[in-house]
Amino acid sequence: MKRVEKKELWVLLCGMLLLLGMIATAYAYTTATTVTATRVDTYGAPSYGATYHNPSFKVTSDDRAKISMPCWVKQNGDKWDYYSGTTFVEGTYRMRVQLRTDTADYRITDDTVLKVDGVTWTSYSSVSDYYEGNGSDKYGYKYYYSPSPLKVTASSAYLITMDRDMSHGEVLTDQSSASAGTKVTLTVNPKDGYGLESIKVVGPNGEVSLSGSSYTRTFTMPSGSVVVYAKFSDANPLQYITEVEATCSNYEAPIVGADANYFSFNVTKGSPAKLANLHWEKYVDGQWKYYGESTFTEGQYRFHVQVRTDTKSVRLTNTTTFKVNGTAWTKDTELTDCYESGGYGYNSYTSPVFTAITPKLYTISIKPCQYVNCSSSVSSAAKGTKVTLTVSPKSGYEVTNIRVSKADGTRNTIELSGSGNTRTFTMPAENVNVSVSYRMIEYTVSFNAGAGTGTMSSVETSLKNARYRHAPLPLQADRNLITGLWVLRIIAQGQK
Repeated sequence: MKRVEKKELWVLLCGMLLLLGMIATAYAYTTATTVTATRVDTYGAPSYGATYHNPSFKVTSDDRAKISMPCWVKQNGDKWDYYSGTTFVEGTYRMRVQLRTDTADYRITDDTVLKVDGVTWTSYSSVSDYYEGNGSDKYGYKYYYSPSPLKVTASSAYLITMDRDMSHGEVLTDQSSASAGTKVTLTVNPKDGYGLESIKVVGPNGEVSLSGSSYTRTFTMPSGSVVVYAKFSDANPLQYITEVEATCSNYEAPIVGADANYFSFNVTKGSPAKLANLHWEKYVDGQWKYYGESTFTEGQYRFHVQVRTDTKSVRLTNTTTFKVNGTAWTKDTELTDCYESGGYGYNSYTSPVFTAITPKLYTISIKPCQYVNCSSSVSSAAKGTKVTLTVSPKSGYEVTNIRVSKADGTRNTIELSGSGNTRTFTMPAENVNVSVSYRMIEYTVSFNAGAGTGTMSSVETSLKNARYRHAPLPLQADRNLITGLWVLRIIAQGQK
């Protein structure tokens, strides 16, 4: 019986030890011996008249620890009271923070050390320990003071600080602090693409008067610290083009057989929009297809343009309209928007549908010429057709001018291109006459006595109202005598 009791006691003891081990494991935790942090705000130490601000910190050791409730406290006799003023006044100040953890496995203790930027802060409270709380409400905390109290006095030099929320630019000052009455110069530096929208300087008694313009401003330092505020905005705010208009000088229906020339446009509204990707489209097999032939054939056509802008600051919209000579064209695609990636965007538009018309032919009449043959590539042509003229003067003659004029009685000439014996022109919408001017080629007779000596007697060869052509034959020289035959063919005007 005694053996049984001992055995039962032994089993009971082992069970208790196991239970205690499980409990110890369940409540195992790490204590924070040292927590390190750094100050991340840019305000610096308080100064007389400066705007009140709370400091801010970042824990750099273990992110399970937190710094919360940062503030300034002001000495009041033997106590340190929370400071609730809007600006710093004379007195002695310290920073106060609460160091805490919100998990039971990492705990603050009375011996936990807080270091900020390498400096040990002063603990002034015991840990408030709630790590054994119910549910997720497990936390502990204690308070610390910054180690060195800061004394603020009404000094003759006051701080000049910049708004910490300033973006897209900066403001530089020629001095970081100044006494009352000192002239302070500010230089504004916007980032690329931005401009200064507004700037102000605020002191202990409100906004300080600024002088100057553009990116240089000056002010007189008041009796207290100041903060400089500046707002920068996009120097090129977005603009949207809702209407684009253009004129076209050759806006007319295609003509069968005529050159498939593109329309020529001049944008008159919607700058800096431009027109690109110009081409004709033809309706084939139930759909519109790109037309790249050199001349028009029978069928239905429409003209395509791409209206685009290549700048991010001036943009088209999906509802931008396009008109040519006052007629609205059809938008046939959604806006292709690449303003943020490539800096461009475009819409495509097509003209009203044209049916290619069979052209009216106009005649080309060539005035007969006795000494020049003139021919045309065609005897008649439609408006817009390219016509080639070829001239071939007879021996002894040359062409001095080729003239193409309208046969409407005005005798207005048509512009020609080309040189030599070939000219081209574009057929107008009326009959034309072609005429050729010519002249006889003249030669010069030169005498050379060779090995002999002598002179050639002058012979009158010019006749009134006559032209002549020389046809030399061989001459012989014997000492001082030249013999031979020289033939002059005298051609009067209108005769051979």
